[in-house]
Amino acid sequence: MKKELKDKAIDIKGRKYVLVSDRVLHFNETHKEGCITTQLISPPESEHIIIKAVIYPEGINGRRYFTGYSQAIIGDGYINKTSALENAETSAVGRALGMMGIGVLESIASADEMAKATGSQGQKKSGTFCSACDAEGIISPKTGNAYCPNFLKHKKTGEKYSLKSREEVKKMEEIQKRSQKDYEEGKEPF
Repeated sequence: MKKELKDKAIDIKGRKYVLVSDRVLHFNETHKEGCITTQLISPPESEHIIIKAVIYPEGINGRRYFTGYSQAIIGDGYINKTSALENAETSAVGRALGMMGIGVLESIASADEMAKATGSQGQKKSGTFCSACDAEGIISPKTGNAYCPNFLKHKKTGEKYSLKSREEVKKMEEIQKRSQKDYEEGKEPF
C-alpha cells in the first residue's frame, strides 16, 4: 500500500483503519480504467438491506474482480434510521476494495465499518414493545426517548403504533376483557 494511504488511517480502539472514501479515491487514481458496481441483493421492501459491490480494476470486461458484501437494518443505530442503504453500500465497496488489498492495514474492515460496528454495540433496549410489530423499543442516544426499530416501515405504511411494557399491555388486555364482560352483562360503566 502506498505510504499516503497508510498515513490517512485513523485509530479505532487501538487499531488502524482506512476510510472507504480514501480507498475509493486511491482506486480511482491508480486504476483509471477500473470501475465499481453495486447491487441491492435483498428485496427492495426488506428492512434488512444487503448490498454486493464488485471492483473491476481493469474495467468491466477485465479478467480480475473483487467482491464485497454488507448488510444494514433500517432503524438499527443512528445512521441507519435514514441512510441504511447508503451505509450498506459504502461498507460493501470498502470490503471489496479491501479484498483487492486497498486500505488493508490490520484488517479488511474499513474505518467506516468499524465505527458502525462499535457504534451499534450496546444499544439500550427500552423494555417496551411496539403495538404494531412487537419489536422491542430502542433508546435513542440523542433524545433519550424510546422508538421502534421498524418506525420507517410504520411511517411508510401509515400504521399507528405505541410502545408499551409487557405489564402495561397485559393490564390493558385485562381492562378490555373486564369492560367487555361488564357490557355483555349489561352493567353500567363506572
